[in-house]
Amino acid sequence: MAQKKQKSKPTRPREQSVHPSSPPAYLTWLSHWPTWWDDSGSSRLRNIFLAVAGIGLVWMIWAGQGTGINGDDRMQNEYEQALISWYASGGADTTALNLPKTKMHYYGGFFEVISGATNRLLGYDSPEVEGYHRVRHAWNALFGWTAILFAALLVGAFAGWEGAIVGFLVLFLSPRFLGHGVMNPKDIPFATGYIMSLYFILSWLRSMPKPSWKTLAGLSSGLGIALGVRSGGLILFAIFGLFAFLHFLSNRSSQISRTQLFGQYLKWGLIPVICGLLITLAFWPYALQSPIQHISDSLSELSNYGVNIRLLFNGDMVFAQSLPLDYLPRWVYVTVPLFVLTGWLAGLIFLTGMFRRYGTLPMLLLGFAFLFRLCMSSIRDRLSMMAGGI
Repeated sequence: MAQKKQKSKPTRPREQSVHPSSPPAYLTWLSHWPTWWDDSGSSRLRNIFLAVAGIGLVWMIWAGQGTGINGDDRMQNEYEQALISWYASGGADTTALNLPKTKMHYYGGFFEVISGATNRLLGYDSPEVEGYHRVRHAWNALFGWTAILFAALLVGAFAGWEGAIVGFLVLFLSPRFLGHGVMNPKDIPFATGYIMSLYFILSWLRSMPKPSWKTLAGLSSGLGIALGVRSGGLILFAIFGLFAFLHFLSNRSSQISRTQLFGQYLKWGLIPVICGLLITLAFWPYALQSPIQHISDSLSELSNYGVNIRLLFNGDMVFAQSLPLDYLPRWVYVTVPLFVLTGWLAGLIFLTGMFRRYGTLPMLLLGFAFLFRLCMSSIRDRLSMMAGGI
């Protein structure tokens, strides 16, 4: 007698387990890190990049020796002398802590301390000596070159060594930036710290949850230089914190719990922040006296600092505090090379594809850093700080 077949009970579909370290599904789009970040490029292209960068360095230092003394030099020479006296006297000479005429004590002294110490070491103790200014312009050119270098490396992180070579040449062949790169001791060191910070923030995000010591040192230096030049560098600390938090939210690591992962982000994030602040205070005696209060005072003072000089704009002499709204876009149109403007236009056209190819978080970081500075520069009552263009 045949046995009856037992009916099998229908099985319920297995539910997928969600690891407690997994972020919410709506945040996973932030975690896309494309393969282009891996440095597996040609050594030949890398050597070409190094050669181009080396030639650029030699040319910029040479060209800087042929530039004259500008208005910023005169103010910063006084500040440099006061800073060196403060350090040499062990803090007894407090002139650097209050310069009411120029208000230079509200600026960080990173550039002045380095150039002043070099001048003192070489025996150029007075701005009346020609060698004094040659040293300052050599340092200025070095900072300008460093800004171009890290801008190129930032492009290279997206587009390989070919992109790095193109990126270096684009900035090097931009007359406005190149000119300021060899003779502007106030804006160029800040730009150097800014672009360095962006490069190492991206490196930090990529390498989490355990960044290398080179990344931590580089990010600390970038943050310290930017804030050590002017208090506006605080925005980089905020940018770093914002994107570190977004990266944590989108991190899909299943190795450790979310609490442990947050601890890793906190630990590796505080190291460059604290070190960056220490670098700033080491080169800024005014801020060292009362870091929170004096950096806040600097930010407030410089935000309302007006320079009402006369400028030639659109065929007329206008005062800096009465500039028309089209001042900034017109200066960009006139002074930025056509190949750069063409690149911007192409970037807008292919923006969606760039997000897919290069990753959401990296593109958001670059876009935010660029647009924030542009919007801040576009505010009408800040245009006086941009005397003579950008």
